[in-house]
Amino acid sequence: GGIGVWRWDGNGSWNLTNSSRGLPDGSNEHTYAVLFDDVNSDGNLDLVTSFGNGCCFGFNNWGRWVFLGDGNGTWRNSSRGMQVLSDSDGLDVDTADFNNDGKRDLVVISTAGLYYVNVFLGDGTGNWTRTRLIQGYAGYPQVLEAADMNNDGNDDIVLMTYTRSSSNDIPHLYIYYGRGDGRNFTQTNVTINARGKPYGLDVADVDHNGYLDIIASTGQDKTSYPGGVYVWKNTRTVPSTPSVRVLYPRGGETFTVGGIRTIEWTSAGSARPFSVKLEYSITGPSGPFFTIATNLPDTGKYQWRVPNTPSTNCYVRVTVQDSSLRTASAVSRGAFRIIDKEGRSQRLTLFYPNGSEIFFTGQRCSIYVYSLLNATPSKPVDVKIYFSYRGLSGPYGNVGTLIMKRKGLHVYNWTIPSYLPFSNSSFFLISAVDPNLNVTLNDTNDAPFYILTPNEHLSTVEIICSNNTTVVGGNITLRAIARNVNGGMINHLVRFVWSWPEELGDAGYGIFGSENFTFNATARGRGNISVTAIFLSFRVNASINITVLEKLSWLIIDPWLVSGRVGERYVVTAKALNPLGRDISELVNLTWTAHGNISLKRTLSAGVEVLLIAPGTGKVKVTAKLREDTLENSTLFSINPYFSHISVEPPSVYIRHRESVRLLAYLYNSSDFDVTSAHTIYWAVTGGVGTLHASNGTENVFTATRPGRGDIVVYSLYYGENVSTIVPVLVRPVLDRVVVNPKNITLFRGEVVSIAVTAYDSTGRALGTEANYTWDVGGGVGGLSWGSSPMNKVFSAENVGEGVITVTVEWWGDVIRTTIPVKVLYNLTRVELSPQNVTLEVGDFIIISAAAYTDTDYNIIAQCNVSWEILWEGEAGVELEQQSCCRVKVTALHWGEGNVVARITYKGRDMVARSHILIPAPLTHLELKAQKKTLFIGETTRLFARALAADGSDITSKVVFVWNLKEGPGELNSSEDSALLTGTDEGVAVVAVSATYYSITLRNSTEISVARRPKLGGASIEVEKIVLKPGENTTLIVNVLDEEGQPFLLPFNASWSSDGGTFNSSTGRVVIFTPTTTGYVKVVVRITSEFGTSSANTTLYVKPPGEAGGEKVGKAGGEIPWALVAGAVLSLTVAIILLLYFYKERGRGRGPHALERSPRGKNPTSPPVPKEVTAYGIEQDNIQPAREGSTPPDYNTSAP
Repeated sequence: GGIGVWRWDGNGSWNLTNSSRGLPDGSNEHTYAVLFDDVNSDGNLDLVTSFGNGCCFGFNNWGRWVFLGDGNGTWRNSSRGMQVLSDSDGLDVDTADFNNDGKRDLVVISTAGLYYVNVFLGDGTGNWTRTRLIQGYAGYPQVLEAADMNNDGNDDIVLMTYTRSSSNDIPHLYIYYGRGDGRNFTQTNVTINARGKPYGLDVADVDHNGYLDIIASTGQDKTSYPGGVYVWKNTRTVPSTPSVRVLYPRGGETFTVGGIRTIEWTSAGSARPFSVKLEYSITGPSGPFFTIATNLPDTGKYQWRVPNTPSTNCYVRVTVQDSSLRTASAVSRGAFRIIDKEGRSQRLTLFYPNGSEIFFTGQRCSIYVYSLLNATPSKPVDVKIYFSYRGLSGPYGNVGTLIMKRKGLHVYNWTIPSYLPFSNSSFFLISAVDPNLNVTLNDTNDAPFYILTPNEHLSTVEIICSNNTTVVGGNITLRAIARNVNGGMINHLVRFVWSWPEELGDAGYGIFGSENFTFNATARGRGNISVTAIFLSFRVNASINITVLEKLSWLIIDPWLVSGRVGERYVVTAKALNPLGRDISELVNLTWTAHGNISLKRTLSAGVEVLLIAPGTGKVKVTAKLREDTLENSTLFSINPYFSHISVEPPSVYIRHRESVRLLAYLYNSSDFDVTSAHTIYWAVTGGVGTLHASNGTENVFTATRPGRGDIVVYSLYYGENVSTIVPVLVRPVLDRVVVNPKNITLFRGEVVSIAVTAYDSTGRALGTEANYTWDVGGGVGGLSWGSSPMNKVFSAENVGEGVITVTVEWWGDVIRTTIPVKVLYNLTRVELSPQNVTLEVGDFIIISAAAYTDTDYNIIAQCNVSWEILWEGEAGVELEQQSCCRVKVTALHWGEGNVVARITYKGRDMVARSHILIPAPLTHLELKAQKKTLFIGETTRLFARALAADGSDITSKVVFVWNLKEGPGELNSSEDSALLTGTDEGVAVVAVSATYYSITLRNSTEISVARRPKLGGASIEVEKIVLKPGENTTLIVNVLDEEGQPFLLPFNASWSSDGGTFNSSTGRVVIFTPTTTGYVKVVVRITSEFGTSSANTTLYVKPPGEAGGEKVGKAGGEIPWALVAGAVLSLTVAIILLLYFYKERGRGRGPHALERSPRGKNPTSPPVPKEVTAYGIEQDNIQPAREGSTPPDYNTSAP
């Protein structure tokens, strides 16, 4: 539906505001909850609703939940920023200040198929920002409330949801504790024991511990549970001293002059009840504070009409006082403002005193004046103050003049003259001229205040009570009279606090300061009611003793109606109750009397025993008396004749299970008269052994439904007496059923099976050997042999065919015969496929046949079911084409290997046969490798052949190889994929091999060189430097020749030694020599090889220290060492000879570094190294030829 606001006109009439004033009219729309709040702080109440547009009615994407009011009944949609989901309805809504910025925020449950709880922060102008999507709950959100649940100053969210099941609606309760930023909440799941869908939710401090409690209502769930109202208390400890907290206003609100706003608070304390005083300030939290109301009951809420005192710095103060007269106060935590939108505020207001205040003569009185007049220091405004103690009409006397130099609140202090008499109708009058309008403005206090003399102080208090005695359920009315020292009554100035004996009753009214008090009595006893009169700091007490008596209100007798027989005895009891239903029998005097055909036998503690003496009627009367209260009650008796009996034919029943028997019953009185026709006879069966066709009547039929023992009970009511007899019943069981296992038999010839038979009687009991069993086999399919008992046999299948086994069971004349169908089949022993191994080339096919044989080697494939399948690694390499049930055509598609499988089934028995299929890949590669490509005469080398198929697989082991020596010297011995070649003479041997794989043959060949075995010849040493300085290095190179003087290019080992130096390596063709002595040093190299040995040596000269090149050896100025000179000459001669020989050999192209002869000016070239021969020793590239005009590097011209 839509939204409507009814405005009160002050005369009891209400006017509807509808869509013409800005609200939806309700067509095709939904509204679930509404509340008023001033969300934009303009002083006008706004409308917050859970209004939604439904799911298909044209207001997409907007909840439209807030409508701003203008104070005149016109509304404007202000839901900007509330876009949640398309077509969002609201289920419940509340306002709060979640981020503590003094501006109202919104929390709403919306639904558009799914349910959401959203928080919107307001900016104070009607715009909203969604900051939080509340999550983490179970079920469907339904109702919510926003409040500070843990008193941390931040607003929290209380949420109720529910989950659905097939039978119940289960509610859930959550509290989301706010952190003061409007974005973050801490979820708490409250465990509750409730049922039904939640419909209402509110919070209040119901137990006055200072914390808000939760109240909720639920509706009927899917069963008969009616729902209910639940209260969950905030279980905080109640403080021993009073405390109070202001809930609203909390700061940031805007109130309009003349408007109605609700002040809210919560209080706590152990000494209750509390009285409450409300005050407000327009000048800040420090006051001064002026009274709103006093002596209020502690309800937590008060509707306040906002006074016409505009201010932006307003605060509310709440003061509570407990029954021990201890007080506590609290001020709203932030400032709110009061505005006058329509200029209704008075421009000059007497703010205080405003009525009911009390002043004493000689006391200073502060007079507060609130002014909106344009007063300035240069143009002040004078306010005349007058006083009257004789009422509003005066006469007035001049008190003084208040000079105002600004707008706002002003105070004038006046000392009340001590000569003034007592007055309860005093008024102040203020008067000033409005400088703008040039008119006189006046104001007075709204109600009179009091002027008291010192003798008017509280002196005594007394309690007036017309009767201090009452009864339970009654009351006592009291009045307190307070008097001053002159004896004058001053109740209008005094607050009264009453106390009473709670064990005797409770208070009716007058708790919160009233002079009148009513006590409601609930229990008998004596006690005191006291009153404390409080006036300013004066307190006086008075008390009165009261008495509460019991009252007789009810007299209950049990039983109140009896139907019996002559001679029977009955006990009748009575109970006396007070107005509250409490048993007061021990306080009451009971008197018993008997009337009619009964007599009293004895009196008991709570009643009497009576005897029925004759047929007819009688009455027992009891009278109860408690002081002047008297009550009577009676028990009525109907007395019947003597006993009677019932006769049944047959008197007992013995039948078989499921049989029936007819019964007749007769009713006789004590004189043996048949009174059957005058009364009704009833039938019943015990023991559960059978059923009766009728529940009453003289004739009946019993049918046995279960073996066992039981009774048929036949009874009748004869003048109120239950007369009965019992017919014993015995039901014997019968042979009920026979169960065989197995129920049918199918065997292959030669197999056996065990058969068991179980017989049961009608009780379900297995009879075992109690019964007789007869076995027989028909059809000639096999034979029976004994089992472990007469109920067990073993059947052997002997002949193929069909037959039957018959079992006959007999027990106590009952016979049941049952049969077992038997089928004996051939015994399938083996299955085969032919052929079992097949090799095909791509495109070929073959027919494969299946056969199935019995134990007699009889092929029964025609009686079998055959299914064919391919088992192949990867994609199947064949395709199948079934020719008949037992033949299949197999066609090769591509290379591979697998199986064709036939699954043969005969009478439920499965066997499998396989035929292996090979489709080889064609031979495509033939590789031929030799261990050596070069041989010496007499040496051998092995050759290897490798065959590869088209799929890259190695099929060497599957190929047939043929080896032959096509040409050249040698002997060839072959074995499958390898051959051994022996060189017999110099030349080139050509070895060929062919590989044949199915229809493909490949050929390959290779050449092997055969050479004569060389011999090692001479060796020489090349020296980089012949003459060395001490510690100087030189490079040595050994050159080896074969027997023909050609460079020896085969591997050899060189071993170096010296009598005066060291080598960087003792082996190798090239070494670096370092001398360790002076003089002539001999260097020797030994060459070893499998082709022979050789050696070479050379002599080096190492200069002693101080010897210069070309100088004589020896000391300066001494004799010439001729021996040394001769040695040097000899060495030089040898060197020249070697040099000439070296050049000669190079010219011939011999040696590994022989130089070709070339014209002068051209660099010599080195001969190439033969292929397939590895050069050992120094690398070819490391030998550099001599440049033109230079000395070859092998020689040192400075040698001696």
